Amino acid sequence: MSNTQANSESYVGRQVGNYLVQAEVQRGSYGSVFQAKHVIFADEPVVALKILHTNLTDPASEQQFFDEARLLRRLKHAHILPVQDAGLDEGVPYFVAAYAASGSLRDLLLKQQGTPLPVADALRILNQVGDGLNYAHQQSVVHRDLKPENILFGDQGEALLADFGIAVTLTSTRTQLANRSGTPAYMAPEQFEGLSSIKSDQYALGCIAYELLTGRLPFQFADTSIESIWFQHAKVVPTPPTQINSTIPPYTEQAILRTLAKDREQRFLSVADFLLALNSGYTTQTIYATPAQPQGLTPTVMVDPTGQQPPPLASTLMVESPTGPAIAPTILADQPSASTPAQGYTPTVSADAENNSHTTQGDAQNQPQAASTSKQTRRLPTAMTTGSVPTPQAQTTSPEAVPVLPPITPVSQQPTLILDPDKARLYGETAHKLNDIERYSEALAYFEQALHFDPANGWLYGGKGFALYHLERYEEALTALNDAIKLGYTNNGWIYAYLGYTLKELRRYQEALQAYDQSLQLDANNAWTLREKGHVLNTLKHYDDALKCIDHSLELDAKSEFAYGRRGFALKNLGRHAEALQAYDQALALDPHDGWTYREKAHVLNLLKRYPEAVEAANMAIQFDAHDMYAYVQKGFALKNLGHYEEVLQAYNQAQALDPKNAWFYREKAFVLNELKRYEEALHESDQAVKLEPHNAFAHGRRGFALKELKRYEEALQAYDQALQLDANDAWTLREKAHVLNSLKHYDEALTCAEQALHLNPQDDLAKEQREAAKRHLRRHKKAVEEKERE
Repeated sequence: MSNTQANSESYVGRQVGNYLVQAEVQRGSYGSVFQAKHVIFADEPVVALKILHTNLTDPASEQQFFDEARLLRRLKHAHILPVQDAGLDEGVPYFVAAYAASGSLRDLLLKQQGTPLPVADALRILNQVGDGLNYAHQQSVVHRDLKPENILFGDQGEALLADFGIAVTLTSTRTQLANRSGTPAYMAPEQFEGLSSIKSDQYALGCIAYELLTGRLPFQFADTSIESIWFQHAKVVPTPPTQINSTIPPYTEQAILRTLAKDREQRFLSVADFLLALNSGYTTQTIYATPAQPQGLTPTVMVDPTGQQPPPLASTLMVESPTGPAIAPTILADQPSASTPAQGYTPTVSADAENNSHTTQGDAQNQPQAASTSKQTRRLPTAMTTGSVPTPQAQTTSPEAVPVLPPITPVSQQPTLILDPDKARLYGETAHKLNDIERYSEALAYFEQALHFDPANGWLYGGKGFALYHLERYEEALTALNDAIKLGYTNNGWIYAYLGYTLKELRRYQEALQAYDQSLQLDANNAWTLREKGHVLNTLKHYDDALKCIDHSLELDAKSEFAYGRRGFALKNLGRHAEALQAYDQALALDPHDGWTYREKAHVLNLLKRYPEAVEAANMAIQFDAHDMYAYVQKGFALKNLGHYEEVLQAYNQAQALDPKNAWFYREKAFVLNELKRYEEALHESDQAVKLEPHNAFAHGRRGFALKELKRYEEALQAYDQALQLDANDAWTLREKAHVLNSLKHYDEALTCAEQALHLNPQDDLAKEQREAAKRHLRRHKKAVEEKERE
């Protein structure tokens, strides 16, 4: 057992200063960390006790330690673990700090198992650690042992820079000669020679940045000797991070590679400069003469490349200060116009939609069904600006009320910038107002500008996600909304609601449900979210659950035509057709110009066999949306059941023009053309249907019918056999096959097929006819045989 191990283990159970050592937490090259409790103030929280692996044997060394301890205790920053106490125990120095129970960055990296962190997560950690480190540098403190083990996480997930126990204090910002200290994998080349400075800390932070974003260290050490590790740091160029993780922005990669420069003079002047370049590619010139505030980054001079003073930001936009009253949200949900119909279904036809509808009086349920996703995006309610839940009474911002916008200068022409929450707020307010008046591309540009000034602002990411959603850039919207949530911004559940809506557009319905549930946990009485959850449940065919959600939403907001429409859809699919019709009428009373609701009403009227009314409703749907394929389907179905076959063909031709690769229309047209006795045309349409869907029994059956009527019996028999291979219990096909077999004088087989058809459908008079015809022919044949035998 080494002396270090022996010493560490011997401390457990001992009192060090005023602290009782309870357990060892971590052991390193320069000290060990223990969990400890104050022996006098027992109600105080557990602390972290860092005992250094050294002895101070002379008064000068002790005095230097106490001077450094006093300086470290004065480091007051949101991202520095505070030093609470220090002392000597039989000549061994120790520090006492707050205990961070949420683990270290090393713990997080171990959980990642070599995979990179998401870029937003990595940058958030690096910004927090870098902010604390930069502040320490301004107090003339260099860490010297920056590594993931020394970055801890607080109760709120914030990163805390810890373990300044081997820090060296500097009387200036220049490099100072010190004992060679640090962890080799994160040490700058000059640190192996005993040279420590803010540049060596910056190098270590660059190594950590590389590791977070790629899942690996910048250098791979097959040989772990000090000489081998030094050679890698001093001589080997690291692999560009984007070759390992292509999601890393180019400017982030350039910043990391610059901070890993072998020559410290080629690195950034300060950690603050590194952070700005890491986040946005900007560079700065930093002044150390001005002391830093406990919170925030290094004061930075605004430097224009031309040497001129930068123009001030325009302030003509009427926005309030962060402490002033909030901007009123804009509400456009459930107020669709003719140009933005509140449709909720994407035109997709079920492959098996019409398999069993073989007679003129077919079941209206066997029509192509539209899925429950919207091809036309409905506008989301804009609760983003204030963080409050929007109310139906809020007024829509007039499109004419265009704000005067602060300018956005192209990056290549911009003066150098600093992280500035006030400027971020100005650009963010502008961006949210642009969202309110539906100028989403411009809003996105302003959100990007705002995020340059404040790259860890959840409010900005939320608005950015909102704009990206309306630009139909759903994957990017998903990333931005997730970033907002990770940064703690939920806007009373609205961000989760927007996340659910985006996931729905991406057809990730189960995840959308989870997002809506999280939103409702924060606001259980949000009618908009309840409606949208019901919509997704309809899509997943959970109609009972959908109905419960939608009914709850209507208790909260009885004026939503969207909710009544989706209520009708659930009731229709539950077989409660009369109630569905009532719901659709309530929706149309609120919005008499919604083509989707008219089309769905036509479907229900077809199910109720009220065909003339179905034609009227379908015509209204087509009037409001001439490109709604399903409206033509409902019209054609009603007309078919009214026997108006020429009009049916016209309706199906119009639908087919909208979706020429849809086999359903070819099958239906074949049926109608057979009824019109236009058998060659019917054969052509059914051939196309079989080509598009070779495993559809209905298509083969309609093909067989046309061939039978053209007296091509052997081909017809083959078509019916193919249909029966796909559906052996189809009474219509068995009856038609019996007809063909009778025509081919295969009476025994015809009798068998006819009896099978009647077993499945005892009321089929045509099957009875084929059975009697087969029996009659068989009797005649038997009689003829008997007469021949008597002769």
